[in-house]
Amino acid sequence: MLESLVRQVSSTEVHSQHLPDNLAATTTALDKLIANHDFLILSGGVSVGDHDCIKPALQALGHPAEFWRVKVKPGKPLLYVQAKRPDGGLCHIFGLPGNPVSSFVTFLLFVRPALLKAMGAAGKHLSLPIVSATLSTPLSNGGDRPHYVRGFYENGVFTPLGIQQSHALFGLSRANALLRMEADEVLNEGDSIGQVLLVS
Repeated sequence: MLESLVRQVSSTEVHSQHLPDNLAATTTALDKLIANHDFLILSGGVSVGDHDCIKPALQALGHPAEFWRVKVKPGKPLLYVQAKRPDGGLCHIFGLPGNPVSSFVTFLLFVRPALLKAMGAAGKHLSLPIVSATLSTPLSNGGDRPHYVRGFYENGVFTPLGIQQSHALFGLSRANALLRMEADEVLNEGDSIGQVLLVS
C-alpha cells in the first residue's frame, strides 16, 4: 500500500525492506538505509511496546525525534526524524503506525506533502483536493482528536464506509475520500460538511 502511495506521488526509485522486531538488527539496518536515502518511510515499531524498536534504534544512532505522536485519529504514534547523512545531506524519516488505516491516513497528511515539497511543489499543490459535501448519515466523534472518517464521495454526498477502526481495510479499500471531524463533533444526516479530502 505504501509503495503504491509513493509511486502516485513520485517516479523516483523506491526500495522496500522488512526488518525483524530486534533492536540490534533494526539499528544496523537503519544506519545503512539513512546513509543512502533521502526519505525513509517506516511502518510499525514506533509505539511503546516491547517490540517497538524504531525510536530507540534512531536514538542509538544519534538521531532523536523531531516530534513523536500527533493529535490525529487514526495515526497518533507518528514519528519524524531529520537525520544527517555521512555525505552531509539529509534523510527525512517518517515512522508511521503499523495499523494499515493509520499508515494510510498519516502518509496522506504528513508524508505526501513532504515528498511533494522535496520535489519542488508549493502552495495548494501540496494538499489533497478539498470539497464540500452533504452527509448521508449521522456521525459523531466522541474522542479528543480530529478523526479522519473513510468514505465515498459522489455527486456532492459523503457516505462513511465500513467500521472506522485503524485495522479495518474493507471500508478503506472502497473509499475515495476522508472526512475530517473535529474532537467531540456531532453531525446529522443532511448536514453540509466542508472538509472532505479527495484521495483518489
